[in-house]
Formats: sequence, C-alpha cells, structure tokens
Amino acid sequence: MKRRVRVVEHPVEGKRVVLIGVVPGVERVVVDQKSCTKFTVDIERTNNRLNHIDGLRGTLALDCALPEGHVTAEVKMQECTFDNRAKSL
Repeated sequence: MKRRVRVVEHPVEGKRVVLIGVVPGVERVVVDQKSCTKFTVDIERTNNRLNHIDGLRGTLALDCALPEGHVTAEVKMQECTFDNRAKSL
C-alpha cells in the first residue's frame, strides 16, 4: 500500500489530516487538532495546473497522540498535486 498524507477541510470541525498506510497495521488514521500538541497546516495552490489537477505547496507539522501510538511529522511540499475527486476521508 502506498503511504499518503491527505489534508481535508471539514465544514464544521476544520482541518484534518488523514494518514493512509503510515501507521503500521492500520489502513487509515484521521488526525484532528484535538489530539495534537502541534497541528499546523498551511497549504496554498500554485499557478500550475495539469489535466484539471491543481499544483500545491505548503507545510505540515504534527505532534499527535493516537490510540495506535504517537505521530510526529514535519513536511514541506514544494510542488504537489491536488485531486479533488476524492470522495471520502
């Protein structure tokens, strides 16, 4: 399984980070700000677009306690792709 990090904007609860294939033995973990001492998400669109998919750049910093353990991450994205066709977390 590919390891992926997805940032989603919940209309009521705000930003969430979905860790897919990152936590051993768990397919998908949803992280929100309540379970973290550090939760910083800053993502913006770039001017690049290819096949209806927007380019993104930004940063992600997490320090979170999870039932499955603990996750700490510092990520800098210089040119990523965003596909808004995802249907669920």
